[in-house]
Amino acid sequence: EPTVGLDIHTRSALWNFICRLAEGGTSVLVASHHTEEIEFLCDTIVILDHGRVLAQGTSQELKNAFAPTLALLKVAEFETRTQLEEAARLIESNEEAVRVVVDDSEGGRLFVGLRSADASPEHIRRSFADSLGISPQDFFAFSMQHPTLDDVFLAATGHTLRDAPWRESDTPPPSRRRARG
Repeated sequence: EPTVGLDIHTRSALWNFICRLAEGGTSVLVASHHTEEIEFLCDTIVILDHGRVLAQGTSQELKNAFAPTLALLKVAEFETRTQLEEAARLIESNEEAVRVVVDDSEGGRLFVGLRSADASPEHIRRSFADSLGISPQDFFAFSMQHPTLDDVFLAATGHTLRDAPWRESDTPPPSRRRARG
């Protein structure tokens, strides 16, 4: 982890040095859990978990393989779970959708894994509106979220925060004493 504890200026200088080495033909191995740094510095990324290689490729190859771009849809305030599940069924039949997850909180939402990371939001919005038989402007909420390397790592390893060796109840409450400054 070459930049742990470095200030912004020194970190930037080290990144520039690593990039110059690589541009000069030197292979540089960087081990880090700072995925933004890895994505910036590295052409090829290897995901390791407990000493095992789980995947390798470019940032985009790994994102395509492990973590689809997501669309968040909220069509309306659904009154019943049945209405929400019917909307999910209609979206699942759309060629742009890979997987649909129903979230019945906040009046009902759908999280849709997209087949293509390159599709424009306007195209996806129109396509899903067509599947639902509504106008694209009728969505109560619509957004797209592209995956990060953190998403890829969690998907590749199958780990989540739940898998941490501690429970929230094991963590002491924050101190009520104020720091002096």
